[in-house]
Amino acid sequence: MVAACGVPPSLVVRQPNVSLFEGFQNLDVGTVVIDERYFTWEGQSRQFSVPYQQITLHAISKDPVIAAGDQSAPENTFPHPHLLVMIDGDRPYSPPHPNGQSAGEPMAIDGAERPDTEDSDESQEDATSQSRASDCPGETTILRFVPQDPNALDTMYAALAECQALNPDSTDDLSASDVEDEEDDFRIPRDMDSLDSDQYADD
Repeated sequence: MVAACGVPPSLVVRQPNVSLFEGFQNLDVGTVVIDERYFTWEGQSRQFSVPYQQITLHAISKDPVIAAGDQSAPENTFPHPHLLVMIDGDRPYSPPHPNGQSAGEPMAIDGAERPDTEDSDESQEDATSQSRASDCPGETTILRFVPQDPNALDTMYAALAECQALNPDSTDDLSASDVEDEEDDFRIPRDMDSLDSDQYADD
């Protein structure tokens, strides 16, 4: 159950029983904490906090492939309802375990426990590449947070959107003085206004 305490600027949402995925790899189980300053993960094996200015995109998916064996579904479709968070920069935690296993116990999702299998080097590389945004410059990490209760997704998304609005990225918007300075740089000199068009004709 989601616990929401207070209102802005002290907004806090804690969602326990969440699985953390990078690509299709289940890395950890823990609690998502969303407050007015940071998006925080408190897991069994990993803990990190991300400032909202570093979050470039967040979204929720409620209609993934219902049946894992659905042959009509694309192979790259994530199979669980989740909150997707795109972070500017490399992953805010240590890389996944070399054998592809999480340090925490796998959590039952959608009534079925995720099998604990070893991945090949090739599949590991695929999972890592799928957690990177190919259309964004620089390092970008894509994380998926799967709550045991899918009904919590709306609350998580709304809290993240509200808290991110409280922390705008100062580089996104130019101040009025910056705009005026740029206009001055491109201003046409007065002498140019008085020149006759014939003066630009070829000799």
